[in-house]
Amino acid sequence: MVMIEACEGVNLTALSEALSSRPSGVSRLCDGLEAAGLLERGASTTSGREVELRLIASGQSLTDIRDFRRREVTTVLRTMPTAQLVALIERLEALPSAARSHTNTAPLKQEPSANTA
Repeated sequence: MVMIEACEGVNLTALSEALSSRPSGVSRLCDGLEAAGLLERGASTTSGREVELRLIASGQSLTDIRDFRRREVTTVLRTMPTAQLVALIERLEALPSAARSHTNTAPLKQEPSANTA
């Protein structure tokens, strides 16, 4: 959504390249965003073969919420004493390692199939 917001009217190919993802995966992602009422696809203004992507009001509302949260976190961080900020940074830097460790040891959850009851 951030990329679509930044590049209003971007097409799937350009979005796929910007996200370093396969077009089919980005198309499925956009399908979900469209189904959730956050995005709309429309005919390109420059090419009859391309589709442009735009956030609709509810999608824009989510980006507004993100921006608000970012400002609030920034305000809080600016009020923290330096020692607490250093401690926070150290813990955040340890997070990727802890996440990899957790991912490697956590059992995989299997979703119940529709056929088992």
